[in-house]
Amino acid sequence: MKNNFIFILIFSLLWSCTPTKEEPNLREFGLDFYPLEENFFWEYDVKETIYTLINAPVVLNYQIREELKELFIGLDNLPAYRYERYKRNTSNEVWVIDSTGFVQKNNSFVRKSANNYTFVKLVFPLQEGKTWNGNAYNNLGAKDFQMKDVRKSYQLDNTQNFSQTLKVFQVNDSSLVALNRRVEIYAEDIGMIEASYKTLNYCSTSACVGQGVIRFGNDYSQKLKRYGKL
Repeated sequence: MKNNFIFILIFSLLWSCTPTKEEPNLREFGLDFYPLEENFFWEYDVKETIYTLINAPVVLNYQIREELKELFIGLDNLPAYRYERYKRNTSNEVWVIDSTGFVQKNNSFVRKSANNYTFVKLVFPLQEGKTWNGNAYNNLGAKDFQMKDVRKSYQLDNTQNFSQTLKVFQVNDSSLVALNRRVEIYAEDIGMIEASYKTLNYCSTSACVGQGVIRFGNDYSQKLKRYGKL
């Protein structure tokens, strides 16, 4: 009996000294920068300017809306939300479905399908300067995405203030004759609040090189208007 008591005491002491595995703090990881929940939606104002060699620039203004739909088992047997993307020209018009896709999130990444391609939009945990292959799940060739300004405040159009944001540079190439820059900005508990995609070719003759005179290209701006649950 005495030996049993000693054994139990020793076992208890050993158990109390065994370190317990702590669960990761998912909020500190940054998972809330891309919230996924059925019936969540985002609406954006879009301005797109198309430059050509011959005609004057064409400016398009419209709105897009994304809605998260039902949950299902998707790529790599991970849970995925189907989403629907809608488009309209003005607030007075009815939303018209534009495309569908899926988005997945785990403790390591967010990946999203768009136009039959899947992209790694974010990776976790968040870290300043972190890079990853945004094209890891498509056949477009390796492309480094980079995370910057992690958890910094950001003001959108001098009207909306966000205390915790980050920027993802999908492409960031510039020279005297060309600009190719794709940036998305995310806010905690909201998701993407702004996107800027610029593919511009500048005048390269001696008379105008370095002056930013656009010859042709596309300048796309997408800004959050409202978000929430249906």
